Amino acid sequence: MLYSAPLQLIALVLIAALMVGSEVFFRIGRRAGTAPASVRSGVVSTMQSALLALLGLLLAFTFGMANSRFEQRKSLVVEDANDIGTTWLRTAFLPEPQRSESREILREYLSQRIALYDDMAKDAGGASLAALLATASQQQDKLWTLAAQAAASNPQSQMLALYVASLNATIDVNSSRVAAARNHVPEVTLVLLFVMSMGAACSIGHTAGMTGRRSFWSTAAFHVLVVLVIVSIMDIDRPRRGFIRISQTPLIELRDGLAKPAN
Repeated sequence: MLYSAPLQLIALVLIAALMVGSEVFFRIGRRAGTAPASVRSGVVSTMQSALLALLGLLLAFTFGMANSRFEQRKSLVVEDANDIGTTWLRTAFLPEPQRSESREILREYLSQRIALYDDMAKDAGGASLAALLATASQQQDKLWTLAAQAAASNPQSQMLALYVASLNATIDVNSSRVAAARNHVPEVTLVLLFVMSMGAACSIGHTAGMTGRRSFWSTAAFHVLVVLVIVSIMDIDRPRRGFIRISQTPLIELRDGLAKPAN
């Protein structure tokens, strides 16, 4: 649910929740503040410091999880383009008509691949995505059938073995990219992050209420910065949505290079 919701909406809801929670606990703390200020401050400062430290640790841990997934997806784009390009070059080892048919399917397969990941970013479970995945699977089956036909006519050919190896890598990296695109930071981790942020906001408000001192703009700036970090984590973990995106340029450039039939 969190990965289908707009980031702008999540940011607004979080900022509102933190501000409201901080204000509510500020009023609670102000009403409960009957002890001297020095005593009240000492009672809550240790717990508040520990809570903020825990929040910072959780933010860093979650950011690391999201960033590692982002780097994996980015490297798989280059690997994908390299494998398809190698497979295209090695179609020269195929006899006719398998050579021409395989090249035509590879062109269509590459275009479908780009459309697939664009669609996956927009709709992680829609009918359009399912259709693109099914089409890609059918094209893989066709390429493999053509390779098997060529190998049957010349089973001892080392050149054909090289083509089969590159085709197998092309099929495997597709599965890797689909899995990587669906491998998000667990939602329970994000929920825990939301809860910790809310706890920190309430703690800050309660402490300010007990001591009778508060800087509204400093508190608001802290809440906004926390929300920006959380939203950035979620943005990094969405491959093609939001502000931080994974470029499909290697695949697009390869598609443009294969646009014209080979002589």
